[in-house]
Amino acid sequence: MASEYDVETLLWAIGILALPLLLALPAKILYQTIILGVGPAERTYRGTVQKILDSGMQVEQFREVLDDEARRLGIKPSRAKLNETDLLYPLTLTHFLLTPMLFVLPIIAIISLPIIILGIPVLYILEVIIIRKRLLINSINKLETWFGKQIIHIPDAGSDHC
Repeated sequence: MASEYDVETLLWAIGILALPLLLALPAKILYQTIILGVGPAERTYRGTVQKILDSGMQVEQFREVLDDEARRLGIKPSRAKLNETDLLYPLTLTHFLLTPMLFVLPIIAIISLPIIILGIPVLYILEVIIIRKRLLINSINKLETWFGKQIIHIPDAGSDHC
């Protein structure tokens, strides 16, 4: 019984940890297909840019040629720049790991809201007891007198830091 529970818990943990990775893969595919484009015009343009890069030349030296090529193929200048940038600095799967969190984070916030609402009064009570009632300072002073050592980075209790 205990081993079944442990395996189930382990599978849940692996699933939760793998969720951003599983959501990043479709985000990368959508970026490559919708944003960059996969049509014959984009492939031709990327091939032209790749030839320039393979020859060891800078893309800016061929800006007019590339602009003419993009116009001829019917590619918007912004999409042409994105394709050039993607060839120079391709985005890997790790770049898309934060994208799924835009969708997962609100769900996590809603789930954790009851815990936060219950936790705030507890934290306030602890603050009143430990800090405002000087329990922390008094206990540190007691420890300092017992052990004869000063605790580092704790100001003197009589200097009115509260």
